[in-house]
Amino acid sequence: MSEGALTGEVVDTPHERGSATTTLVSREEERWPAQKVPDATTREKMDQFLAGYRTGLTVGDAIRAAGMERSSIARWRRTYAGFIQEFEEAQEDSTEILEAEAIRRAVSGVSEPVYQGGVQVGTIQRYSDHLLMFLLKARRPGVYRDRVDVTSGDAPIKVYTGINIDLV
Repeated sequence: MSEGALTGEVVDTPHERGSATTTLVSREEERWPAQKVPDATTREKMDQFLAGYRTGLTVGDAIRAAGMERSSIARWRRTYAGFIQEFEEAQEDSTEILEAEAIRRAVSGVSEPVYQGGVQVGTIQRYSDHLLMFLLKARRPGVYRDRVDVTSGDAPIKVYTGINIDLV
């Protein structure tokens, strides 16, 4: 059994005749089933990277914040299949943060200072029509997507598939 405390959770392993065996599994085995489990140092770096990425940092900024090399990400993806799922979950969390910020800027706007004679005399609320349009296109593409109407008059349109790029 690998490192980690036992969770006491029951895992049913089906056999040929439909019976099952009850097994206690460690927390690390739940997280990294049937694969190599990261050592404590690697796990700590993974957690630091994922925590930064999850909060909206770019991959590069999360790597720097964790004090690691970019090549570590590729190595972890190859070595620890569980990392791929954790990375995708962190990416989803990060994307939700970005979406919330886009909605805030499009709907609530951002306050910008107004200056007169070098002195701030007030603020103006600025909204992002571009962000609002992107949000609408994403949520209701049938209504807001860009439409392209291709016509050729009476001439037939030739459509080529499987074009060999080397020949172009």
